[in-house]
Amino acid sequence: MEESESQSISLNQCESNEDKENQPGQDQSDPNQPPPLQSSTNLEPLGAKDPTKCPFSLREHIDCKDTEDKWLNAEIIAISGKKVHVHYSGFSDRWNEWIQWDSPRLLKQWRPGRLFQINNRIDVIDTQNKWLEAFVIEIKEEGKVIRVHYKGFTAKWEEDLPIDSDRIAQIGYHSKAYGSGRKLRPGNLATENEENTQDSEELTKQRNARKEKEDQFRDDLDAVGLRIISIGADGNCMFRALSHQVYGTEDHFKYIRRRTMDYCQKEKLYFKDFVPDEYNSVDEYIEHHRMNGVWGDNLELQILSELYSC
Repeated sequence: MEESESQSISLNQCESNEDKENQPGQDQSDPNQPPPLQSSTNLEPLGAKDPTKCPFSLREHIDCKDTEDKWLNAEIIAISGKKVHVHYSGFSDRWNEWIQWDSPRLLKQWRPGRLFQINNRIDVIDTQNKWLEAFVIEIKEEGKVIRVHYKGFTAKWEEDLPIDSDRIAQIGYHSKAYGSGRKLRPGNLATENEENTQDSEELTKQRNARKEKEDQFRDDLDAVGLRIISIGADGNCMFRALSHQVYGTEDHFKYIRRRTMDYCQKEKLYFKDFVPDEYNSVDEYIEHHRMNGVWGDNLELQILSELYSC
């Protein structure tokens, strides 16, 4: 939310002298650029070969970020000009929308032989031999390793997997998730249609109830001159939100994350007792939470409140 002028925090109030040499304007990394991917010759390149041609086809299943910043399965139901009409699987037609086909909200779904992209939805079999829906949150070692986050689970369960691991499958092939892998299942069509009908009714009911609450909340905010600001949902949202409030843009989230974990390192004797049990040491926690896309925790909130007096 945006604050009134009297509530805003100035840069001078937030920065200590020792931090002035590391102000956001001096950050050499580009926060808007994803990490580079190194493709091998046997992998299919991403996107269309012709930039003037739509990279998607009619009835193709894609990964699509909805208006609530959630990555869902969607189907291309129409193409017109430079826009595609998408239908979110499991939801009623009222949620269909037109989106520019070059929008970052649209991703081609991963399949064997295709490069992974950040936010791709995939099936992954966990250490308990259960196939679950997961998201690609990081691409490492020049594209040879991906880090996955299991939907509905905490960061504790995130894993690094080689891209050729047999624990990875096309989304929907093994798990209950919607995706292009569903149609590849043997004898799947009748079961899928039945599940779609049942899931659609329940999911639509839940989403409608949530939307009513959100609309009421927006009205309440509007009555006092406030509004909701959408922040990038890439695992950096805590740092992006603070960057927006302090600097007027979310682009300095990397600087804020780095400054936060530097402070944690400096005061680690104090913070070591607040590190979650899944970490072996405060140093392991700091190293992990320095990584791009790792969700902020209560410890980071405490540090941010001290650094920015908020």
